[in-house]
Amino acid sequence: MSEAEIGFVNQFVNASVVAVEWGSGGSTVHFGVRAREWISIEHNCEWAARVLTAVQGRENIHVVYAAPNRPVVPVLDDWLEYPEEYSMAFRTYINAPFVFMEKRCKAPDVNLVLVDGRARLFCALKALSHRLTRDATILVHDFRPRPRYWPLLERCEILASVESGRSMVALKSRVPGSNCTARV
Repeated sequence: MSEAEIGFVNQFVNASVVAVEWGSGGSTVHFGVRAREWISIEHNCEWAARVLTAVQGRENIHVVYAAPNRPVVPVLDDWLEYPEEYSMAFRTYINAPFVFMEKRCKAPDVNLVLVDGRARLFCALKALSHRLTRDATILVHDFRPRPRYWPLLERCEILASVESGRSMVALKSRVPGSNCTARV
C-alpha cells in the first residue's frame, strides 16, 4: 500500500474496530495493533507463518491460514471467464473468517472489512452476506483499475476513495444492517 492508502485506512481503524481482512501482511501488523480484534486470512502458508511471527503476543490479532481448495492458475486476469471455478478454488479462504469466528463460539459484529488478497470480489460479497454492523465499511484495494470488482457497486455505494498508489475505496452497503443476497 502507498502512504496515501495507509493514511486512508487509518481513518477507519480505532480501538472499537472488529475487522476481517483478506490478505495478510504489513496491513495486519500496522492496523491490527490498533483494533479491538483483527482477523486476517492468508492463502499462502509460508507468508501466513511470517505474519504470525510478526504479530506474536498480540491476542487481538488472529492470522488464519486457509489453503486454496484446488490449484489455481497464476494468471488471475482470466478468472472472469470462469468465475465459478475461481470462487470454488478459494471457497475455504472466502469463508475462513466466519468459520474461524464460529469455531471460537464468538461472533463479534464486524464493522470493518479490508479486502486486499485473493478472490476480492467474492470475499467482499461474502462479507456483505454476513452479519456486519449497521455502520460497517468495506475497503477494497486496487478497486478503480480492476473493473471486475465494480459489480460491488450494485450492492454498495462509495463513501470515499484514494487514488494514490493502486487506489482504494471505502464502500457501504446500500441496505445497511441487512444481509445482502450473495452467492459465494
